[in-house]
Amino acid sequence: MATAPTFLDDLDDETAQLILNMQLEDIANDEAAEASWRRPSRKQRDHQFARQLYEEELALYRLQRDLPEPPPAPEPELFECCACGESNSSEKDYTAQCGHHYCTDCLTGLFAAAMKDERLYPPRCCTRAIPFPIARRYLTREIEAAFADKKEELDDADRHYCCVPTCSAYIPRDHRFVFDTARCPFCQEYTCTKCNSAAHTGHCPVDKGLEEVIEAGREEGWQRCQRCKRMIELTIGCNHITCVCRAEFCYVCGAKWKSCRCPQFDEARLLERAQEVAGREGANVAQVAEELRGRHECEPGEHQYRFTPGAFTCDGCNLAMTQFIYRCTACHGQKCSRCRRHF
Repeated sequence: MATAPTFLDDLDDETAQLILNMQLEDIANDEAAEASWRRPSRKQRDHQFARQLYEEELALYRLQRDLPEPPPAPEPELFECCACGESNSSEKDYTAQCGHHYCTDCLTGLFAAAMKDERLYPPRCCTRAIPFPIARRYLTREIEAAFADKKEELDDADRHYCCVPTCSAYIPRDHRFVFDTARCPFCQEYTCTKCNSAAHTGHCPVDKGLEEVIEAGREEGWQRCQRCKRMIELTIGCNHITCVCRAEFCYVCGAKWKSCRCPQFDEARLLERAQEVAGREGANVAQVAEELRGRHECEPGEHQYRFTPGAFTCDGCNLAMTQFIYRCTACHGQKCSRCRRHF
């Protein structure tokens, strides 16, 4: 059988052996990269087949020249995923800027969750954003493609959607024009970017339904986010509101957080929070209320989390944790393994 690497014939054994080992090492690196492919494309499958043929030719050539076997490859370094605690090889490991490690499944879960719950966008570890251009190669092809399509919408602080109820698609910035109109890239209908109704001439029509909701909210003491215009109702906790659009404001006056002199909490809501915390921690309500008055929330990076076994609900993603939770001894917040590094 003729072999491909005949260019080695004129080289001495030592040099031929060195080049042969380097090529085999490149093949091993390709195999490691292929291990992360969930559903290889046809081009990737062709690449795998060609690589396997060439690897066989290299092995045959080694036998023909009676070259020694290369030393065994070192075992891949193992890392513990900070989300699930499983050990993974370095080929399947993403290392965040803060030094924490994520397996491909957990990293994919972070990006999938961020598309459904904007509080989790952008995906973060230790409050630092995980850059999508670097992380994308660790994601499944489905989540990578979906996140790439969704990213512009999630980054847009001034979003507009198609006015047609059966469409309601996000309208990208390059489909918005002068004179306050935007064209839906899917159904091609025009929307007014001032009132978000169908494009029109003259002044925007009064939306009676919206006016009634705003008036009802005003009577109930609700607050409206000045960035995305969502109506917010606070039932428990302090007056620091973080909207899903990531705007932070005071629930009392609506001003940017820490730019006003309003009280940071309402005593009645603080007592409700104290009762909730005391109930799940088996603590004294009055003692918890006093602790919350001194520190009702922690700044990012200031949490003092403690591993707590048992079934609890995460304050971040609201998912039920059946085995354990991480509870902050300072502000009494509790987060799952993923959310404690995100917020």
